Amino acid sequence: MKSRNSIKNLLLQIRQEQYKVPKEISAFELALEMMTQIGTVDAELRDKLIYSTLCKWFENNEFTPEQMRSLLQISLSDSHLFCGIGETETDTVFTRSFSVLIVPLAVYAHKQSNYLTENEISYMKERLILYVELENDLRGYVTGKGWAHAIAHAADGLNSISTLPSLNHVDLLDILHIIQNKICIDKYLYINEEDERMVTVVKTIINREIIEEDICIEWINSLGLINKNGRFPEDDILKGNTKCLLRSLYFRLFDQSKFNRYTDAIIKSLSTL
Repeated sequence: MKSRNSIKNLLLQIRQEQYKVPKEISAFELALEMMTQIGTVDAELRDKLIYSTLCKWFENNEFTPEQMRSLLQISLSDSHLFCGIGETETDTVFTRSFSVLIVPLAVYAHKQSNYLTENEISYMKERLILYVELENDLRGYVTGKGWAHAIAHAADGLNSISTLPSLNHVDLLDILHIIQNKICIDKYLYINEEDERMVTVVKTIINREIIEEDICIEWINSLGLINKNGRFPEDDILKGNTKCLLRSLYFRLFDQSKFNRYTDAIIKSLSTL
């Protein structure tokens, strides 16, 4: 197994060569090495090298379907997506938050080659929703260590799977509910545009037109009925997070007349908070 420094030096060289796979290197074997370091606190290695290289190699079809499946399985495993789950203010968040970013890459590749089965897609959805439910480390940027941004990254994963035809009405409702449960919280004020990333998922779901408009409106209305506990600053945090989600959704929808019922519901929910 390569050391962290040797992986970093090799990936720096690969980046300089426009992400071409060196002749003497197996892309998959190196990807497996990268997955062992995906949670490093070295922000350059984690974000600018490991993740960026995996992005390019998935886009460039450097992996076989079976290899892509293996990388996805690793990312969804207890040792990656659920590494240290429940912890806060620890470095395990980087393993979780960057493992979840493999999901959009895997979905992108699936759309090109159709390599995932419906059962695998269902499993991916269930693991991702469970992860969002259990993630307690909600930090965005961590000084000296770079982006954790677990909830924003999870939103990217949710958005990618929301586009898949095999996800049905119930699946998409599950995603809307987990978004509401994770954004409308009173213990942490989101300050790094997590609401924008989650709203991207909501807009994707609305655009699919699988969930009836009345049900989507009911979901928006429920955001205006969040339960406050009568304590400060918890109530202000809850209200702030919910308002940001609603406002972000409003500005994604307001310029299209077909969404007038949605924006009217958003305005009503904002007025009741």
